[in-house]
Amino acid sequence: MDVTIRVEFQQSWLYGGGGANSFAVSRFLKQCERLYAETDIEVHRRGLDRCEFSLPAQNQDSVLKELASILEKDYQAQAGEAYRLFVDGAEVTPDAPSSDAEDVSAQDGSADDSKDAREPADRKEDPAPASGPSEEAQPSEPGPQTFRAGVNSGAETAKAAASVMDRVENLIGADDFKSLCREIRDRAPLVKKNHTEKVFFSQTYLFTIGQGEGLTNSLELMRDLLSETGLFQDNKRHAVRELSLPSPADQQVEEKMQHLIGSVAERFSTESIISYDISRWVGHTSKELFKELILSVLRGNENCVHVFRAPVVSERLHHQTEKDLRDVLSVRSVRFPNLTADQQHELVTRHLNTYDITVDGSCWEIFDRRVAEEKSDGYFYGIRTLQKIGNEMISLLEQHNVKNETESRVITADKIVSIASVPEEKTGDGMAQLERLVGMASIKEQIRSIVRQIELSRTDDAFKKPTMHMCFVGKPGTGKTTVARLLGEILNERGLLRIGKFFEYRGRDLCGRYVGETAIKTTEICREAYGSILFIDEAYSLFRGDSRSNDFGREAIDTLIAEMENHADDLIVIFAGYPEDMELMLSGNDGMRSRIPYRLDFPDYTREELADIFFLGIPASFGMEEGVRDHIRAYFADIPDSVFEARDFGNARFCRNLCERTWGKALARLAGEGEENRTISEEDFDAAVREISGAAPEKKRSIGFI
Repeated sequence: MDVTIRVEFQQSWLYGGGGANSFAVSRFLKQCERLYAETDIEVHRRGLDRCEFSLPAQNQDSVLKELASILEKDYQAQAGEAYRLFVDGAEVTPDAPSSDAEDVSAQDGSADDSKDAREPADRKEDPAPASGPSEEAQPSEPGPQTFRAGVNSGAETAKAAASVMDRVENLIGADDFKSLCREIRDRAPLVKKNHTEKVFFSQTYLFTIGQGEGLTNSLELMRDLLSETGLFQDNKRHAVRELSLPSPADQQVEEKMQHLIGSVAERFSTESIISYDISRWVGHTSKELFKELILSVLRGNENCVHVFRAPVVSERLHHQTEKDLRDVLSVRSVRFPNLTADQQHELVTRHLNTYDITVDGSCWEIFDRRVAEEKSDGYFYGIRTLQKIGNEMISLLEQHNVKNETESRVITADKIVSIASVPEEKTGDGMAQLERLVGMASIKEQIRSIVRQIELSRTDDAFKKPTMHMCFVGKPGTGKTTVARLLGEILNERGLLRIGKFFEYRGRDLCGRYVGETAIKTTEICREAYGSILFIDEAYSLFRGDSRSNDFGREAIDTLIAEMENHADDLIVIFAGYPEDMELMLSGNDGMRSRIPYRLDFPDYTREELADIFFLGIPASFGMEEGVRDHIRAYFADIPDSVFEARDFGNARFCRNLCERTWGKALARLAGEGEENRTISEEDFDAAVREISGAAPEKKRSIGFI
């Protein structure tokens, strides 16, 4: 059996000193590959601040000493201060045998909610007094670890003096957790008086919390509260240990489960809080193997607090997970709703205030766009991502101050405009923009009809509120995304959407990487889009056209159908893709077809319409040499049918690319000329045609015509 090694570099070390260590992971892996060149080393994952690899079983102590030697000799990195080392999911101390690593946290690196998906937590080696906050070491200036729910972003001395409950009450959101902590505080005197500690510790907890939403900090606060109230009586340090259960689809799941059980029994005998990430088991918690593991882990650990961490999922899955745990345990459910936009603003504001920086309200629109972009691939690391954005805002403020020789401490929109992509400029209301689009007569009429129907259902109770899910079918570049965005603007302007945002994903963005993750991921994407429009391009990629049970696309479709049904009055899902592929997907999923009442077929543009789209893309500062306009129209009129009718012909996308290259050629030819002399020649156009003719069809998602 292989041994799995994981190294996590502390961010304060990794990015300190001017970023001298910022490429430590890549360099360290190369050294390991050279060191173990004669063995079969397999790298599982690498990131900016961590890596994980496995080696054939060998002398573990020798391996640890070799790795520690590399880190300390070549990087001057000390364990605990600069990095943490894990073997098979349990943290170890490099200069001691791994079996003695008793006073450090354990966390399985195979979890997707690993430390890089949470707020950073650098720990001290020495225990903190039970009466005070046993947080990690604090730098002289607030570092990444202060940017978390529950940490007062004021002076560190004030934080040290605050009671645990003060810190709990200072959490942003987390009402269930606050209620639990108040209950523990109030119950503690009775538990000690009646000597019912055994009953108290028999209670387990199900924490439902998303990636990066403050799990580690909440566990540490709970640990500190148990110490402060005297329910943890041992004077030793009370650790917080985070473990992750292997996937039920793993072929070695039983072997890994037994290893985990042995690891817990051997290492975690002192008073601790042990957290088990059961994300991969959501939907499979009724299996006997899962229940056997839970019971085995709890035996012999009666003086520990056991917390099961599950992601935010549908109510059905949540209740099923809770029920299966209750079959064998006494479980208290604690939910951590994802941070709302206002809570995200408050959290970032606290972080900025730490550096005596304030933020103007005009910044939040830009900030929200950036958050939406971070979520656009289906992966968002909560507080950690918000910290990253906050730090970028500070960097942009400082760059502004250097450039303008000022010392401003206020972030305004003009200083951070580059932090997010610039939205398309609106030249009128949504319906007016729709009417100005080239062609699309039938599409425009359908949109007008849909809007009228929705408006009527909202103003006249005699009409049933319609289901608004849609299917946009057509080849690339026929305007599907553009029309979807404009539809969102129209509905929002008329008060027909509760929130009115537009979320765009590709079909496979909804799929996870292991069994059980897809439903979680799809549910979170849908929840984010409540009150708005969820646009799924290349939706056909979710359906393979066969009955493979291991295809995560089917799981995504089933989850989408449930969300579309349960939130039909507060969510508009628009599927888009090629006509044939979309028909195949719908024919294989009757439940989906019945929930999509609107189908809009986007025809190819005519050759004349393509020429019109080309001319609309030429910047107003350019003129045309005599005869160029006719030359360009002749080119489009002569496009061969074999090209024009090809499946991957880009339609308006092709026009946009050709247009941009044409005026780019003109700019190069007229370098040094004034704006008044900018003209496009036949040679500019022909050069652009030659250049683009050999280009492969684009796959990049675009804004505007696709």
